[in-house]
Amino acid sequence: MSVVVLASLSMFAIAAIFAVCLGLANLKLQVQKDARVVKARESLAGVDCGGCGYPSCNGYAEAVVFDGASVTLCSPGGAETVKALADLMGIEPPVVSNRVAVVHCGATKLTRKRRGLYFGIKTCLAAHVTTGGDVICPYGCLGLGDCFNVCAFDAIRMEKGSPVVDANKCTACGKCVAACPRKLITLHDYDPQKGLVAVVCSSRDRGPEVKKVCEVGCIACKVCEKQGPENVFKVEDNLSAMNYELYTDASACQLAIEKCPTHCIAVINIRTS
Repeated sequence: MSVVVLASLSMFAIAAIFAVCLGLANLKLQVQKDARVVKARESLAGVDCGGCGYPSCNGYAEAVVFDGASVTLCSPGGAETVKALADLMGIEPPVVSNRVAVVHCGATKLTRKRRGLYFGIKTCLAAHVTTGGDVICPYGCLGLGDCFNVCAFDAIRMEKGSPVVDANKCTACGKCVAACPRKLITLHDYDPQKGLVAVVCSSRDRGPEVKKVCEVGCIACKVCEKQGPENVFKVEDNLSAMNYELYTDASACQLAIEKCPTHCIAVINIRTS
């Protein structure tokens, strides 16, 4: 028998021995999964979106079972997942509100005033940290679609250079909130029967400065405070904000919406498929 053949057989035998040893060690040392973790994992949406705050669905399932994490954190799973996790953990299913992402900038590529052409990397983050893109308003949407790109549920589309949310698909996972470098997106409870009103501007500049750079920005005129429901609107730091604890429905805010001179207070036209 040649030396080459003998060496090959020896290496094969050694590899086979190691494989058997590793297999036996794996059987002896493997950690048995808690059946509740398996069931919890199966109850989740399974998209590993990270909206729950954990790096994966499996990580969240383990946190629910072992650490007492809230059963309401899987937004894509909705009420069905909440109930399944609550039943698994032997608790009463909490009431979960519908939530949706809202973009607090009403400008489009037709109304944004621009300083020139932007030739940098076509992401909102790159534009924001370098030149600020071609948008003059330092608070406005840059329109390059970072929120659109991170949405795993096809719930955001770009129209006229601005993100538009589809309420039927939005799971309120929060990925778009984290992706926007100008922090223009927030999550709000949404009741289709009551409608949702929001201030679609984020500028903190004084009125005259806002007028120079945007046609639809808040100019802090306080008309909303006078015409809206008591204490629902409050202008602070040159920007109107809403107290959603006192908000009832869109109809109660109709006068404030109509009287707003720049139309930056509006019933959110959350598009549905």
